[in-house]
Amino acid sequence: MEWIYPDGSTDSQFAFEEGALVNGHLNGPGERTFDNRHKEEGEYVDGRLNGPGKITFADGEVQVGDFVNGVLVKGTVTFDDEQEQDGNFANGRMNGPGKLTLADGEVQVGDFVNGVLVKGTVTFDDEQEQDGNFANGRMNGPGKLTLADGQVQQGNFEDGKLVEGTVTDCKLNDGSTYTGQIVCGRPNGRGKKTFPDGEVLDGNFVDSYLHGQGKRIFDDGYKEEGDFVNGELVKGTVTVPDDKVEEGEYDDEGYLIAGKRTYVDGEVQQGDFVNGKFFKGTVTFVDGHMEEGERVNGYLHGQGKMTFPGDCVEEGEYDDGRLNGPGKRTYVDGEVHDGTFVDDELVKGTMIFPNKKVHEGEYDVNGRLHGPGKVTVPGKYVEEGEYVHGRLHGPAKVTFVDGRIEVGARVNGRLHGPGKRTFDDGYKEEGDFVNGKLTKGTMTNA
Repeated sequence: MEWIYPDGSTDSQFAFEEGALVNGHLNGPGERTFDNRHKEEGEYVDGRLNGPGKITFADGEVQVGDFVNGVLVKGTVTFDDEQEQDGNFANGRMNGPGKLTLADGEVQVGDFVNGVLVKGTVTFDDEQEQDGNFANGRMNGPGKLTLADGQVQQGNFEDGKLVEGTVTDCKLNDGSTYTGQIVCGRPNGRGKKTFPDGEVLDGNFVDSYLHGQGKRIFDDGYKEEGDFVNGELVKGTVTVPDDKVEEGEYDDEGYLIAGKRTYVDGEVQQGDFVNGKFFKGTVTFVDGHMEEGERVNGYLHGQGKMTFPGDCVEEGEYDDGRLNGPGKRTYVDGEVHDGTFVDDELVKGTMIFPNKKVHEGEYDVNGRLHGPGKVTVPGKYVEEGEYVHGRLHGPAKVTFVDGRIEVGARVNGRLHGPGKRTFDDGYKEEGDFVNGKLTKGTMTNA
């Protein structure tokens, strides 16, 4: 009978044997050297290593450990390329718990099947570490990847790539560093991106884009915070350092379309915006005055309202920020201007004064009756006629509360020229007047 050994050698190739022979075979401690320089030493049973032993092959491979029928089942295998295997063996390959050290510094520790790691830890010489389940030499299934730069990926892997889980300080193709949840190899779920220029995205991600609650911060202090869709803020707050804060809804270009804008100087705009410009709503200025309505080129245009604290409230038709057309201005002391305005000045209408005096008619640039008009002074008189810069001048009629009536031409508010003055007792003056006095005419008693 001739033994055939794992490397193909046979008893006939023995060059040297040392040890006890039983029935022609080594038994017990012994040593055997083959003519191909293959060498064995250890415990033998019927000519084969069984128990502790060592085999040194001609190609430099060395096996040390426990043998069964000449085959290593547990121990260490060292190759001439400095690769080392340490663990349990079956059919010449590691099977079960073991450790594989490669010449390039890679170390695999864990469970092996037919010499291939299926579960455990792989450490590389660049300090990269993989910990998890493996297939075809790559992580597949639950696992954890730690890179030399501190990046950590943890979750489910496919062919060595994380498809779902979390990462820490992960470098992405867009140049950012990401920490957070990953699905299908992309940021999905809660996470944070930091770009080299200082930009930070923090919030909920869908396919690498902020989607849902989140915030974008730049190194100059510019900040967007709120609801995002595909990376764009659609509702929330925008802070522009040393300029303004915006709150509301935004269009696809990032412009505020409805909401509130507060400037650092205290001005507040609230309402509707078009292409980033305030269009309709309320503006409160630093001095406290308020404007409400539609705007063109930054000014009230069309129907609107202005409030000046401690002064007045006006409303009506505006053009370039000034009342032009129908309008009304009410002062805090009770004075009211109501009628038609041109460039903020009442040109036709009614003025009601705090003392209840009422002016009706057309006005000059200084707010004085000029042209057809009427003045009512409660408890005193009513006058109507032609006015020149606030005084009756021309045909007019004045009715006094005591029943006196004056009709005729007036100059500087007094009868001057043909006229008539009657009293409630029937007395009457009629003729030519000078500065309010009858100079020629008739006086008739009741």
